Amino acid sequence: MIKRDPQAYEKLAKELFRTGEYAIGSYVIGPHEKALNMYETKPTDSDYISMGMYEIDWIVLATTRSKESLNSQFVYNGFENGNIDMLKAVNWPDLLTRMCKEVAGFTNAKAHGLSFNSINNKKRIISARIHDYFSNSDLEELLEIDRLYKLGKTILLMIDAEMIDDKSNYNSFVSIGNNSHWIVYEGGLQFLDINKQTTIYLDNVKHIKFKIYTWGENPLKSRFITKPLVDGLSVKSFKSNYYGYIEAQ
Repeated sequence: MIKRDPQAYEKLAKELFRTGEYAIGSYVIGPHEKALNMYETKPTDSDYISMGMYEIDWIVLATTRSKESLNSQFVYNGFENGNIDMLKAVNWPDLLTRMCKEVAGFTNAKAHGLSFNSINNKKRIISARIHDYFSNSDLEELLEIDRLYKLGKTILLMIDAEMIDDKSNYNSFVSIGNNSHWIVYEGGLQFLDINKQTTIYLDNVKHIKFKIYTWGENPLKSRFITKPLVDGLSVKSFKSNYYGYIEAQ
């Protein structure tokens, strides 16, 4: 939304802070009725400090996510003090696909490979490892993502946060509840072989580079997804932490 219409986002943030709710068309942003204590939050509160976010981002993101709580017994109150709170804060694909249109203003948004079964199968400890060892389907999908990006689409990748630190991970339950994360694909795709040379042959790919944006970082300093940059992200880390993507326009 910020990229598409910065003034609209600024207005949203200011009015949400001033009045406690904000309407975008028929969609009203405000905390869940069982999380109205969010209105009393102060930047000096220990729960808020642990979030490590700028106040204005917290107001917009936490309030919107609270409204979208799964049900009245599973309400997100803006803080993440344990595994259950982390699970409440997960942005599920159906939710985010809908929000791309209702809040961010995209005309169309479509999820790819993000059904419940697809997400679960990606992280099965044995079968997922075997699939990733013999298949390059995730790399083929990354090529399609890059093609769509070059056509002007906005691409959101659902990953586990370990990918950003180049760590492989096949623990489904823990990952989806605690580590699932959305990033924006920003191009710059490179496939590298064992000698760190560019290659077009998927069977030879050992490392991958591409740019991302993730909340909490300066968007003017878009970076390659891994550290150190010179080596690139390992194929194992990408495959084991990647779920699927949302295509929006």
